[in-house]
Amino acid sequence: MSKIHQLQARKDRLEDELRHVEKQVYDLETSYLNDSSQYGNVLKGFEGFLAPSKTNRVRVHRVAHGGRLFHPDAV
Repeated sequence: MSKIHQLQARKDRLEDELRHVEKQVYDLETSYLNDSSQYGNVLKGFEGFLAPSKTNRVRVHRVAHGGRLFHPDAV
Protein backbone atom coordinates (compact mmCIF):
# COMPACT_ATOMS: atom_id res chain seq x y z
CA MET A 1 0.00 0.00 0.00
CA SER A 2 1.46 3.35 -0.94
CA LYS A 3 2.02 6.12 1.56
CA ILE A 4 -0.81 8.21 0.11
CA HIS A 5 -3.27 5.33 0.51
CA GLN A 6 -2.13 4.80 4.10
CA LEU A 7 -2.61 8.48 4.88
CA GLN A 8 -6.05 8.52 3.25
CA ALA A 9 -7.11 5.45 5.25
CA ARG A 10 -5.88 7.09 8.47
CA LYS A 11 -7.74 10.30 7.61
CA ASP A 12 -10.95 8.32 7.00
CA ARG A 13 -10.60 6.49 10.34
CA LEU A 14 -10.01 9.76 12.19
CA GLU A 15 -13.04 11.38 10.54
CA ASP A 16 -15.20 8.41 11.56
CA GLU A 17 -13.89 8.62 15.12
CA LEU A 18 -14.57 12.36 15.21
CA ARG A 19 -18.18 11.82 14.07
CA HIS A 20 -18.61 9.20 16.77
CA VAL A 21 -17.22 11.49 19.49
CA GLU A 22 -19.39 14.40 18.30
CA LYS A 23 -22.47 12.15 18.51
CA GLN A 24 -21.51 11.08 22.05
CA VAL A 25 -21.04 14.71 23.15
CA TYR A 26 -24.39 15.66 21.60
CA ASP A 27 -26.18 12.78 23.35
CA LEU A 28 -24.54 13.47 26.73
CA GLU A 29 -25.29 17.18 26.47
CA THR A 30 -28.93 16.42 25.62
CA SER A 31 -29.18 14.11 28.60
CA TYR A 32 -27.63 16.70 30.95
CA LEU A 33 -29.85 19.52 29.73
CA ASN A 34 -33.00 17.40 29.97
CA ASP A 35 -32.12 15.99 33.40
CA SER A 36 -31.23 19.38 34.86
CA SER A 37 -33.98 21.48 33.28
CA GLN A 38 -36.22 21.45 36.36
CA TYR A 39 -33.68 22.95 38.79
CA GLY A 40 -31.18 24.65 36.53
CA ASN A 41 -27.87 24.00 34.84
CA VAL A 42 -24.67 25.79 33.89
CA LEU A 43 -26.21 27.23 30.73
CA LYS A 44 -29.53 28.48 32.13
CA GLY A 45 -28.51 29.20 35.72
CA PHE A 46 -29.65 27.63 38.99
CA GLU A 47 -32.50 29.97 39.99
CA GLY A 48 -34.93 27.05 39.88
CA PHE A 49 -32.87 25.16 42.43
CA LEU A 50 -33.46 27.69 45.20
CA ALA A 51 -36.99 28.75 44.24
CA PRO A 52 -39.86 27.11 46.10
CA SER A 53 -41.46 24.46 44.00
CA LYS A 54 -45.17 24.87 43.19
CA THR A 55 -45.39 21.24 42.25
CA ASN A 56 -43.13 18.24 42.38
CA ARG A 57 -43.92 17.31 38.79
CA VAL A 58 -41.03 16.70 36.51
CA ARG A 59 -41.45 18.65 33.31
CA VAL A 60 -39.80 17.44 30.15
CA HIS A 61 -38.18 20.16 28.07
CA ARG A 62 -36.96 19.76 24.54
CA VAL A 63 -33.53 21.22 24.03
CA ALA A 64 -33.21 23.68 21.16
CA HIS A 65 -30.00 23.94 19.15
CA GLY A 66 -29.54 27.52 20.35
CA GLY A 67 -29.50 26.33 23.96
CA ARG A 68 -26.48 24.08 23.53
CA LEU A 69 -22.87 24.72 24.42
CA PHE A 70 -21.42 22.05 22.13
CA HIS A 71 -23.59 22.63 19.05
CA PRO A 72 -21.34 22.65 15.97
CA ASP A 73 -22.32 26.30 15.29
CA ALA A 74 -21.34 27.30 18.85
CA VAL A 75 -17.76 26.08 18.53
